[in-house]
Amino acid sequence: MSLLKKLSIPVLSSILALAPLKSRALDGVVMNSITNEGIPDTIVKLYQGETLLDSARTDGEGYYRLSPNSVAPEFNLPDNRSSEIKVFDIHGRFMYNLDQSWNGRTIPNLPSGAYIFLSENKAAAMPVMEGSLLSSIQDPLSQRVLSGKNASRTSGADEPYTLSVSDDGIEGQIGDYYDADIPLLSNVNALQSLTRDVELIPFYDMRDWDGDFLEYLRTAQPGGTTIWGDYPEYYPVNVDLDSVNCARYIGQYASVYLNAVRNALDRWNEMTGLNIFNYENVNVEGNDAQIRVDYSEDGMFRFEPTQVRDQDGRYRISSGVVYLRNTYGEYPVYLEATAKHELGHATGWTLHAPSPSIMNDNGGNDITGDDGYVVKIFTTLPNRTNWDTYLRE
Repeated sequence: MSLLKKLSIPVLSSILALAPLKSRALDGVVMNSITNEGIPDTIVKLYQGETLLDSARTDGEGYYRLSPNSVAPEFNLPDNRSSEIKVFDIHGRFMYNLDQSWNGRTIPNLPSGAYIFLSENKAAAMPVMEGSLLSSIQDPLSQRVLSGKNASRTSGADEPYTLSVSDDGIEGQIGDYYDADIPLLSNVNALQSLTRDVELIPFYDMRDWDGDFLEYLRTAQPGGTTIWGDYPEYYPVNVDLDSVNCARYIGQYASVYLNAVRNALDRWNEMTGLNIFNYENVNVEGNDAQIRVDYSEDGMFRFEPTQVRDQDGRYRISSGVVYLRNTYGEYPVYLEATAKHELGHATGWTLHAPSPSIMNDNGGNDITGDDGYVVKIFTTLPNRTNWDTYLRE
């Protein structure tokens, strides 16, 4: 007799409820924030408050699917450490035969998922995570699975949902990527048809600054990104050097100013490895400028942005002016460093950063490797990404 025929109808119905249905699922792709390549074998967990609802690993393309409202059945098994237990996947395929030596908690090398535990014609469907039962089989006889997949869980309906993503799954350790805790919609009906891609930040060893990368990122760009829009759709940003007005206000040093701005733009592109800025053929055939360089003042250097709110509710920079003081022509080294600094703000870098960054308020002469990596990260992440969703472990 087949396994499925042995199972009682109520238990079988509950087991089938564990199988994810596309219309009742939360899915998406976990990807590298820089390359947008899917990250395989990543651990994705769905929580409501502190209650774990479901867990899965991404496939070879980084795809995952979770069920926000799966319900595991009650089980009625004795302490089975003294009897034989057979383990099947939800398709009825035999996986393991557990004998008296089993500790009731762990099954090495068993992939995460829902499994059927069969003993003496009694069956229970239970979730397994990283080779461990989310609830060990023990007394009392009617103990429910502690994963939050049971009908009597006490989690409040208004508790927020969180998507927890990790590429290592080991507490206190850092894998190739920083972990992320992504807040989700609080409406379970909307959650069941939601597609939510997750971008993980590759782990980075600071080159020029003795500190943690995420802390540096939060210092350099607190809260979240406010950039020109999602990369590469809104890039490169066109910069009008305005050579006519440069000659008008700068006079004999006009070429020094123009070269300083060109060098600063080229250097940001080089250090980030991205096509962030463009200054060629601007305002030609509809290739309108988004940034204008202004040389008319003798006041403070600065970048003044204008923001716009898109239909999806996210704010982004839509235009801006870089002001370069017109009395700096005799100091080309400082002029170029200042141009790099102000154009750093034009990338969306809001505040100043620790020394020796070019974005330090006391200035530096060149863009550091850390500067380039920071701008690469917040440019390639979706606009308005919140840094607090990323964790060290």
